[in-house]
Amino acid sequence: MEVYSVAGQSVNARYSAVPATELTIAYPGLPGGGMLGCLAGQSEADVMSLAIAPIHEPDPERTKAGSVNRLASFDIFDTTLTRLVGSPHAVFLLLGYQLRYRGLTDLDPFVFMRRRVLAEHYSRRRRPSREVTLDEIYQVLGNWLDLSDERREAVKTLECKLESDVLRAVPGAHQRIKQERASGKRIVFTSDMYLPSAFLKEQLSCRGLWSEGDRCYVSAEHDGSKVDGTLFETIIERESVSSGDIIHWGDNPVSDVRGAHLAGVAVEHYADGLLNRYERTLERYSRETTGLTSLMAGASRLARMTLSDSGPHERAIAAVSAGVAGPALAAFVIWMLLRARERGLKRLYFVSRDGQILLDIASRLAPVLGLDIELRYLYGSRQAWHLPGIYDEIDSRHEQWIFDPGRDFTVRTVLRRVELDPEDVSTELRQAGFDEKNWDRHLTEADVSALKRLMNGSSVRARIFEKASAARKLTIDYLRQEGLFDEVPAGIVDLGWRGRVFTSLHAMMRREGGKMPVPYFFGLSGGTDSDALSDREVFLFDLERGQGADVHREVAGIENLLEAFCSGCDGKTIGYTRDGSTVRPTEDIPENKSVMDWGLPVHRQAVHEFTERLEEGLALQIVEVSSDALAVVGSLLQEVWLRPTTAEAEAWGSFPYEDAQAGTEWEQLARPIQFRNIGMALYNVQEWDRQRPIWLNGSIQLSSRPTRAVLSALLATRPIWSGLRRRILRRS
Repeated sequence: MEVYSVAGQSVNARYSAVPATELTIAYPGLPGGGMLGCLAGQSEADVMSLAIAPIHEPDPERTKAGSVNRLASFDIFDTTLTRLVGSPHAVFLLLGYQLRYRGLTDLDPFVFMRRRVLAEHYSRRRRPSREVTLDEIYQVLGNWLDLSDERREAVKTLECKLESDVLRAVPGAHQRIKQERASGKRIVFTSDMYLPSAFLKEQLSCRGLWSEGDRCYVSAEHDGSKVDGTLFETIIERESVSSGDIIHWGDNPVSDVRGAHLAGVAVEHYADGLLNRYERTLERYSRETTGLTSLMAGASRLARMTLSDSGPHERAIAAVSAGVAGPALAAFVIWMLLRARERGLKRLYFVSRDGQILLDIASRLAPVLGLDIELRYLYGSRQAWHLPGIYDEIDSRHEQWIFDPGRDFTVRTVLRRVELDPEDVSTELRQAGFDEKNWDRHLTEADVSALKRLMNGSSVRARIFEKASAARKLTIDYLRQEGLFDEVPAGIVDLGWRGRVFTSLHAMMRREGGKMPVPYFFGLSGGTDSDALSDREVFLFDLERGQGADVHREVAGIENLLEAFCSGCDGKTIGYTRDGSTVRPTEDIPENKSVMDWGLPVHRQAVHEFTERLEEGLALQIVEVSSDALAVVGSLLQEVWLRPTTAEAEAWGSFPYEDAQAGTEWEQLARPIQFRNIGMALYNVQEWDRQRPIWLNGSIQLSSRPTRAVLSALLATRPIWSGLRRRILRRS
């Protein structure tokens, strides 16, 4: 059993029984490169309560009254510099992969990481009065791994190089330091760290953060630490200032806030460097993904910090964009690119509008993954491809999309799907029992049966065939123009859900003598034409094949949020027009204004920043990229969909979701639920299903406290009362 100290209290941890992801909590700035030891079996909150309570305000007796700050102290890790990986321990995991690749050790990288961590703790326990040095850590590690002096130095040098490779300036750090300099303050950099100050000075300097005359105070080189305030006392003595002359910038609630207060130093708490819950989730899967999700955690943090000066609405968008959307979509793209390489594909088409952001991600990641594959954008949609897929009959497959019920399910909206208006067939509608006053009311089952008979009547069917034939000629010419009929092995990428639009595309390709590209979907939620899409590959869930059913059940309705993640800037493609010898897409509107006004530019910027940072990490070739990230994607989606914060529910719940093939229906993802609607949810299920919000858990979070309490209890006991209700109805 190992024993070490957290904020002056003894903590026991059985390392052999605790996974590394539970053994440590990332709070950069603590001794040992920023890791706080965690008691086995205890929560992060339990350990943090030991670490940060009580936080003392600066002692007035130690602060000169009326003094003006003359010196600005900046914590280094996650305040001034941060890493491309989430946890500091991830550096050791990635180092383990490099060492095994170079033949310097045959240890499993995870085992090497654990031993590197334990060597640090053991070294510190032997000298509890001060921070240990990197040399002392490697003396212990070298003995444990039986490394020669030469090999030990080689491993230590590799660790320093890896640290240098993954370090980046914290967004906004230059400006904060510049402002303090402009106000006449001297600058010092501080860190509770085993790395030497010369190394840290070099990292600060090459990133433009260090100026001549700055000082660097590292606990490993001084008899003190930030945790207990003694490193601040050293600064006070050596810089010939009082505690009241110093303002300290730092992220860590223990070493930066509590430690500075113990020394009587004022603090500017910069908390953005701490990993949020999505980034901690990514970090937990680092081992299973050979370090990939640790790069994602670091990329998310950097992307989020880039937008930290925005307003609350924008910050809530960015947190989900960087922490969930970016990792989930990047994982899908990486999986898809690797699968395409395995199949020998030379071209990938990304279908508008969902494909816009996916293409952006793929364009950045394909080169660093070593893929030589052509990536192209293809304008298409349900409205543009379904109708041309009708040839000489309207069968059950066509009826599925023509009569797909939505919240606005009327005669008018159904006819629009086949490019007709009620006025075009008013006589036939009246004969079928639909006078003008019934064109915009919600359709019943009897109405749907009557409309099906109407559409299969000779006059209306002829109009539909005429519309389909005209649209098909332009569509086929566009597809030929874009190379879909070329003799090039190709794939086509879309989010998915039922895959019906690709059934229509398959019908056109087959009838016109082409070969359907291999379809790649994020997910398919059932009702898929397996014959038409037998060659499909699906990332997260394919209910028709029984793939990912458990994940889909946990996040039922997540398709709506994923569509929000992939919203495009442009209007929806509704068809094609000829412009001389070129066929061009026709869009319903020039710009997706409602989504742009909501905050799409913020979302896209956050995902772009995430992808850019992930690209930087992958370019270092320090991880073994695999396509096995399904588990972490499922966990991220569950976290945001089932347990949103109020800020996230407000920001993402206000997203204007488009809920119709023709783009005629808009609704917010979440809205507050009225207390009076709870009875409807229990007793009038059909009406509730029509009126219930798209994002139930987000809506609950936005509701009043009594409503939230009742709905949360009902959801928790839903299996019980659902079964009871079924039994009551059977008896009645």
